[in-house]
Amino acid sequence: EEDEQDRWDANLNVSYMLNLPSGITFSPSAGIAASNYIVNRNKGRRDFTYTLGANLSLPILEWLNIQTFGTYSFKKTNGKGTVPAQEYKNFDFGMSLGYSKAF
Repeated sequence: EEDEQDRWDANLNVSYMLNLPSGITFSPSAGIAASNYIVNRNKGRRDFTYTLGANLSLPILEWLNIQTFGTYSFKKTNGKGTVPAQEYKNFDFGMSLGYSKAF
């Protein structure tokens, strides 16, 4: 039996790392994902998910850094198929501490 979620996906993502003074790095990114549903009640449905993000890394000490990131994504669908498809908008934000030690 075929699954309602059978589909093929294609993704394109790009990012660039920019080295700034004082060891700071900034990395913007963007992406698009296409999902094409191929069977049953979802047949003909096409979803596109778009993503924009950025990451900033700041050295605090020689062995410690802090990293912040933000990502905005949203999904659009053509609404085909008999199963309702959810569109959404989403924003994620986070921070992390990194430790590095050479042996």
